[in-house]
Amino acid sequence: MPTFGWQSNESPHAQFIRSRDWGATAIGPPETWPHQLHQMIDLIMLDPTPSAIMWGDSLTMIYNDGFVEFAGEKHPKLMGGTPMVSYAEVWEPQFAPIIKLGREKGLATRHKDVPLFLKRHGYNEYVSL
Repeated sequence: MPTFGWQSNESPHAQFIRSRDWGATAIGPPETWPHQLHQMIDLIMLDPTPSAIMWGDSLTMIYNDGFVEFAGEKHPKLMGGTPMVSYAEVWEPQFAPIIKLGREKGLATRHKDVPLFLKRHGYNEYVSL
């Protein structure tokens, strides 16, 4: 298997991603991941915009350094977790319909200025996507 940028990147966040026990997640260890997932990780790692990948039926999350601030206290546990649990407070009303649209229609969507109330620092706070 070829080496991808995130696998050799020495940034603290890339090292953090590599340090996770991916074998304990629904997507398994990186050496079993499809080429497309590695490429997507490379793409978001280069992007300063908060970005996350939700992969597989469990929507296992992998996110870039820009997403850490958005995640708040959910980081570092969020890495390799599922948003259905980690973002339970907003999952059904706001995220589940977006994921359903993507799965059923194969459509990507972009949402701006979406108001969310996320528990990130021990209390629910207003966040805008």
